[in-house]
Amino acid sequence: MSDVPDEPAGGDAYAVVLRSINQNLARLIHREIEGRAEDGEFGVACNVLATLTPKASARCWEVKQCAKPECPSYEADDHRCWLTAGTLCGGTVQGDFAQKAESCMQCEVFQASSANELSALCEHINILVYHLQARAKQLRDEAITDPLTGLYNRRLLDELGPLELARSVREGLGLGIIAIDLDGLKAINDTFGHEAGDACLTRATTLLRRSFRRSDLLFRVGGDEFVAMLPCAAPGHLPGVLGRLATTFEDDSSSCVAESGWAVRASAGAAIATELDGLAAAFADADARMYAQKRERRG
Repeated sequence: MSDVPDEPAGGDAYAVVLRSINQNLARLIHREIEGRAEDGEFGVACNVLATLTPKASARCWEVKQCAKPECPSYEADDHRCWLTAGTLCGGTVQGDFAQKAESCMQCEVFQASSANELSALCEHINILVYHLQARAKQLRDEAITDPLTGLYNRRLLDELGPLELARSVREGLGLGIIAIDLDGLKAINDTFGHEAGDACLTRATTLLRRSFRRSDLLFRVGGDEFVAMLPCAAPGHLPGVLGRLATTFEDDSSSCVAESGWAVRASAGAAIATELDGLAAAFADADARMYAQKRERRG
């Protein structure tokens, strides 16, 4: 976003700032509609006020004579500590703005940054934009995340699959797909209750996270069904991943039985897509191999 054009401060100075704020806000609206806006983007226009109202850039650690380098606002470039989550005001860790808004807006640091009507107007708009963007991110996260396990859901799987495959193909590699299905979840629900079933799912999530790389993507796509997506994978990589997955679940089974009376077990199958039109076939192959392993275990 652009800065305010250089003009002498004087009778027209506030008009210059207001014009810049309106221009920046208009750009932000268009970028928000296009899905390209970034957090704190409107703050560029607000920072211009420091040239007209010096108190607008008051730093919280200076005002409060604070020396806590572990605080995320300590010596930060952005003086808006009220928009920073996890600050250490009062000696305790604070939440995000929505949680600490009331105390922040009564703080002398915020009041110094809103010392006149123009700076107050700008800060209130900035807060509103920030809060709306944070709320939009929260709604987006809720839309793509499974609430019980915290893993991604099928909606994001369908969205990311073609993108990750294209990226992997550009790198001369493939997109690994591993289909995973928990064994005996229905029996756990029927015998121990749905609370135990939920505990089984969350424990399985922990084991899955332990079995894959940070760069791998994990999804819960059904009641007891999961998918792991392995970007930029070579075909020879998949057997080792399946072996590590099986070992992780097997190693956990005895302690799980001792703690709860049931164990988390899973069947899995793997395939790899190396062509841009091969994603559906890879999912089908991985599913078929997973169900073949499940039938083999049942005997």
